[in-house]
Amino acid sequence: MANSNQPEKDPRPGNLIRLGCIGSTLLALCIPIAITIGLKEPLLAIVLPLAVVAGFTIGLLVIWFTPLRKADTRELEAIKGQLAGLDQRLSNLEMIDSYERRRAERTPHGQGAPPSHGETLGNPAMAPDGRVMGSQEE
Repeated sequence: MANSNQPEKDPRPGNLIRLGCIGSTLLALCIPIAITIGLKEPLLAIVLPLAVVAGFTIGLLVIWFTPLRKADTRELEAIKGQLAGLDQRLSNLEMIDSYERRRAERTPHGQGAPPSHGETLGNPAMAPDGRVMGSQEE
């Protein structure tokens, strides 16, 4: 996977180079054909290379002026945001799990089950050992 800090590379110059290679190859092939055809049909001999050049020009304009796919970039950013949110939720669950394990280790087995999730985490004034913070009992 590519590094997310690097800017996305513009594919248009590479596509233009490929189109240029194909266009010059077609032009190199059509000139001998046009000369051979020109002996019988001079109009076709002029139109054939012009058609290759016109096709190259249209392809160049289509490649250069077609907008980059920004929708994919927006979707990728949305997916990255969702992934960050899921990562945060996972770390919260790991924190809760480790808290519950420590709580279970501290609670002797004869005293019953440790307090439920709502009893310990739902009360912000409750200390990890089960005491109510700010109370006068010590």
